[in-house]
Amino acid sequence: MTQLSSDASVSLLTDPGGDTGRATQAVESAFGSEPVALVVTGALGDTLSAPGMTALQTLESRARRVPGVQTAFGPATLVDTTIEQIARIVRSELGPKADAAERAARRAIEIAKELGADKATTDAAAREARLESLGPLRQEYERLFARFGAVGIPSLTNPAFVQALTLGAGGAPKARLRWMLPDANHAIVLVRLRRGLDDSQIRRAGEHLQTAARDARKRGLHVEVAGAPLVAAAVSRDLTRQLGILLPVVIAIMMLVLVVAQRAGRRRALLLVPALVATAVCAGLSWPLGLGLTPATLAALPVILGLGIDFVIQIESRYREARATRRPHRAAAVAVSEMGPLIIRAGCAMAAGFLVLLASPVPLVQRLGLVLALGVVVAVAAALLLTPALLVALDRRRLAPRELAVAGKLDWSRRRALVVTAISGVLLVAGILTAHGVRISGDPNQLASSGLPELERAVDAGEVFGSAGQIRVAVRGRDVTAAPALRWMSGAQTRIRALDPRLRPGPSLTELVTAGGRIPDGTESAALLKVAPPTVVGAFLTPSRELTELSFGAPLTDAEDLAGLQTQIDAILTTAPAGFTATAGGLVPTLVDAVRGIQGGRPWLLLAAVGIIALLLLALGYGARRTLVIVVPAAVASGASSLALSLSGVSLSPLSASLEPLLVAITVEFAIIVEMRITGARRTAGSTIAAATLAPPQVGFAVLTSAVTAALGFAVLVLSPIPVLRQFGALAAVEVLLAAAVILVLVPALTIVLERRSPPERPLGPNAPLARAAV
Repeated sequence: MTQLSSDASVSLLTDPGGDTGRATQAVESAFGSEPVALVVTGALGDTLSAPGMTALQTLESRARRVPGVQTAFGPATLVDTTIEQIARIVRSELGPKADAAERAARRAIEIAKELGADKATTDAAAREARLESLGPLRQEYERLFARFGAVGIPSLTNPAFVQALTLGAGGAPKARLRWMLPDANHAIVLVRLRRGLDDSQIRRAGEHLQTAARDARKRGLHVEVAGAPLVAAAVSRDLTRQLGILLPVVIAIMMLVLVVAQRAGRRRALLLVPALVATAVCAGLSWPLGLGLTPATLAALPVILGLGIDFVIQIESRYREARATRRPHRAAAVAVSEMGPLIIRAGCAMAAGFLVLLASPVPLVQRLGLVLALGVVVAVAAALLLTPALLVALDRRRLAPRELAVAGKLDWSRRRALVVTAISGVLLVAGILTAHGVRISGDPNQLASSGLPELERAVDAGEVFGSAGQIRVAVRGRDVTAAPALRWMSGAQTRIRALDPRLRPGPSLTELVTAGGRIPDGTESAALLKVAPPTVVGAFLTPSRELTELSFGAPLTDAEDLAGLQTQIDAILTTAPAGFTATAGGLVPTLVDAVRGIQGGRPWLLLAAVGIIALLLLALGYGARRTLVIVVPAAVASGASSLALSLSGVSLSPLSASLEPLLVAITVEFAIIVEMRITGARRTAGSTIAAATLAPPQVGFAVLTSAVTAALGFAVLVLSPIPVLRQFGALAAVEVLLAAAVILVLVPALTIVLERRSPPERPLGPNAPLARAAV
């Protein structure tokens, strides 16, 4: 189990093969992952001062050198890039004299550094050398700066120049720079890590960035480090710790159930061994199968433990009955020979139902289905191989079979069975029809533990930054620096920003090349890209010039609001000029896709689970009537659950949204067991109504105990600090118990309604005890 690699990334919420997934992969491979923000807190007047900009330049430079960082972009990088733009135009306007002035400035910088001068002094020396070299062209030089809104000689340590570049009227940050300067008291440095880093590498990169932030504090900057990649890496580390806490708790609870519910000695708790073996084997197989340790794995392992005990309980229940007239070894053989085929069939049906989750568009749900299907197969094998020997070894006295008296209080009649069946049909249809209406939450923070420091810093940074996720538009074409592409991207940015004032445009190719607000032609763009710093150009343009990105910070609000916004953005992206395509990727479109896929697929997943299990039962030799008796109650239990969730107005996580097909898979085993007992009882009870009345009390205790163990496996997840697991565990625990009750009532009713012939109804009468004993 220690070999399991943990994974809690947002990629678990989207289909990598879809348009959004491919666009996300493209921009992340080329330009890095979702950003890590270095949030600088303090008055902008201080941050944009000469000492502040010098410290920022050092911080951004160190961030770019951190192992695993692809690019870092902040105010100092913006100023450096703008200086390069102005220098290019100055060289174009003034000719060779400008080049001579730049050489003089570089010599002055070298001399100042040799003398140990600080950054401000070095820049001042460069300015003076440049102006002196220009001579009579000095006035023309300064006029060119004024043309672009510059005040004084462009320099990182010239506050007038820096503030003219970044601040607008009244000293407020310019609207186009809100991603970098969100308000008068904060500045942001965006850091993008390389795609494909594992969690340990991301954590190490975060530690390096924290060190750079601490050093920046010594230079007068108050810097905090936060971002979605750091949260995901921290959650992955936290998952391993939680697994070590939750599994011992669920094991202790299961032992208590085995001892108390079965009224046996403490040694009876050793019957937990097959389930423990199954859980350990399943966790071990998850590693070579590449399933990893995700929130889905953490949700599945306690459930597998509960299902493993369920199979043991069913075998032990039959062992108790056989032990009344047989010796231990013979009773164990009878229990396995009778219950083995039943458990294998039930396990196959459950595994098929779990595998239906592979049709979900959300990888997190797909992994849940795979782990549960694998766990069921292993649990069935462990129960059949290990339980008989344990039962014989633990046998010290004859244990009377346990009955569920309340299950025998229903005296069935055909009319009563028809009424129950009709009500159940209404619940099933209503549940399927309302499945679309259940709200799905796309908040990725639900994957993180409450109180996780990385999460708290990310939330705080999101409030400052004004966004908690990004829309990253991948623009592709033969040459995205061509004038038609640049004009379209500039217009698209403006139109997208107008959709929602909360959107924060990020650094882009259009911002880099549109000096003075003019869209350059291809030749001008190429000239600029040659002199611009590679670290800047590489942040949003590939070397082949076939891919660039437009990024927008967006708040993680209600999923329906985000879906509406995404629809409007997609409409704008379809207007890309001929030869170019634009597709939205990134965190926000990923979450929107996940929510859309889940809401649209929920009723179909439920129907698919019912259909596949029904086909499997038919293939295993169950006739059409018996198959209906088994699958319809399981479907009704899930449909009623969906209806209740829809009426409650609760917002489900992507994991909880998979509960209906999962519930069908789990409860179909209960239905198989109850149906088998009724079928067997019909041979001795004389009629279907009598069998439907007599059998449930006998099998009911085992079914209820199994339901309790499965529910406890889910309920333990309530102890997890991860919201998505808490909700999943609480809902599943309640639904499994209610489903067991539905099975005990509806299977007898359907058996009566679907009986091939209609013999006279025969009440049990005064000889009921003898008939019950015969059954």
